Amino acid sequence: MKIVGVILWIIIVWLIISFSWGVRTNTWSGFGVTMQTVITALLFAVQASVVGIFGLNPLHFLWMIPVAFILGSMSAIFPFSLLSPLGQFYAGLCCIGIDRDVVELNKERLEYARELLATGHSHDEAKRMAQEKYPGMGNS
Repeated sequence: MKIVGVILWIIIVWLIISFSWGVRTNTWSGFGVTMQTVITALLFAVQASVVGIFGLNPLHFLWMIPVAFILGSMSAIFPFSLLSPLGQFYAGLCCIGIDRDVVELNKERLEYARELLATGHSHDEAKRMAQEKYPGMGNS
């Protein structure tokens, strides 16, 4: 039974890291992130904290993980939208150290590339032209 608990801990840690890293990288790249994704990442961190602090059986993750996905998905509607201030705080924690100016430049680069695609340029041309206009902004 301990092996199942360890596997569940590995899963929850992986979910926390991957969702939080996704919030950070999507913010940095200029794509942005939905509040539902941030709330889901927050709920994963909260449930791991609750199980760890109170010494609960890791089998609780079997119902907590699906609930986190459901509540995260429903966080756009009232009363679940009340989780948004906590989500904004958590997103801020995930994005510590990211330069806002770089995020804005990445957003501009993406918008420019979208405009180029809309005017009929190929993906490779749009990517090359965006990199020429915004040098040093990454390869995405």
